[in-house]
Amino acid sequence: MSNVVGDRVIPVAAGRLLADMIPVATMLELPGDDHFSWCMPHWARLVDTYLEFVLGHPVQSTVTRRFATVLFTDIVDSTSASAAVGDVRWLELLESHDRIARELIDALAGIGISIRAGAHAGEIEMREDGDISGIAVNLAARVEHAGESGSLWVTSTVRDMMLGGSVVFADVGEHELKGIDGAWRLYRLAR
Repeated sequence: MSNVVGDRVIPVAAGRLLADMIPVATMLELPGDDHFSWCMPHWARLVDTYLEFVLGHPVQSTVTRRFATVLFTDIVDSTSASAAVGDVRWLELLESHDRIARELIDALAGIGISIRAGAHAGEIEMREDGDISGIAVNLAARVEHAGESGSLWVTSTVRDMMLGGSVVFADVGEHELKGIDGAWRLYRLAR
């Protein structure tokens, strides 16, 4: 049996009572506050428990852990920009963004797109479908969100890995990042 601790439709207490009444039941409580658990970040864990019950054995993990640098970009004012140029032109711009994303800020500015970007390096989970997850991914997204338009911000982890190279970073101070414990020292790529 499984239940989301903050489920507002079926209280976790109901799941606990039912599990107590079934002699061979195992109760799995998952964090969250949504009845539709497949919409939550840990949906795969829930599905794996269902599959294990049906199959009679644990599901083999399709996740590989690797060290990587994660880069998030955000196109500043993308909604108003897409409305201004129309769907067809916006799709062309997004395709250009994807092709030149490695060259980042200067190249994108050349096609009229201003971005902000954030990077962090750490251990990530690589799934068979190519998707990635983990705290390093979340942290990179939070760094991107903290950044300014037209800039690339990185964590101290990335800056420290680049020491001795030709890349110069400017300290932008400590920042509280939503959902991440503690303050993080962030740096902006200096031109």
